[in-house]
Amino acid sequence: MTSRPARAATRRLVINWPLVEQRRIAAGLTQAQLTDRIRGGALTGRGRLWTDADHDDVPLGLLERLCQVLDLHPAELFRPPTRAAHRRALASEQPPADATVLEAALATITVPAGATGIPIGMAALAGALGWSLGRLGTAVAALTGQLTGTGIRIDADPAPAGTPIRGLRARDRYLTSDQRAALHRLRRLRPPLDVKAAGILDVIARAPRALTECHRDLDPEAVIALQQRGIIRRHRRGDHLELTDDAAFSLHPDNKTGDTPPAPTAPPPRH
Repeated sequence: MTSRPARAATRRLVINWPLVEQRRIAAGLTQAQLTDRIRGGALTGRGRLWTDADHDDVPLGLLERLCQVLDLHPAELFRPPTRAAHRRALASEQPPADATVLEAALATITVPAGATGIPIGMAALAGALGWSLGRLGTAVAALTGQLTGTGIRIDADPAPAGTPIRGLRARDRYLTSDQRAALHRLRRLRPPLDVKAAGILDVIARAPRALTECHRDLDPEAVIALQQRGIIRRHRRGDHLELTDDAAFSLHPDNKTGDTPPAPTAPPPRH
């Protein structure tokens, strides 16, 4: 009698928590608000909706609602198993065309409609992409050809080839004057930080680990505004709020990135 081969261990899918966190902040939701939207009830216990070890007990409807609320494709919700990811890395995949990379780069540096962007020289742009000037020029020509007849153009003066670029811009001739005016009114520049946001920053800078999103004295909108601007974030292994590396460096440039700020001489203000 031959023995049956041992059954391979089941590989569990793991939630892509960094992507969930990124989409939550982009949607303007606190962790409590997201949980309330997903579960239809108040937040209880720790901030996570569930742990990576209990996927078998998570209802499918909850996963569907999470994808709907955060505009996630179901395939984006989970990280691929290690072996599958390794096979995909080894597979021969065609790299994106230079024109595609350039389009993504120009969309990244584009300022809101109605605002004037800072011109970026071709040499600086080529350096940021790690390209030669010749390669960038070829990509610009290719992307210009692809955008012909579309509603988008590269925001640059007609000539010469070395003219600075400001990003991508809509072709105004496709819009009426009334449409342009109405669309510009839809754009609202982010307001400056208010007193509530400044107070939150003051407490976090003075007393790390003092605040969480669920703190009773915090305004959720102020917390989300600071997260959307990349000034604060939730700690990776906890629920408390902390300064991002850039914000910590700007407040304490003498410290190494990620170091805890020096202890304050005065107690943090009450809010």
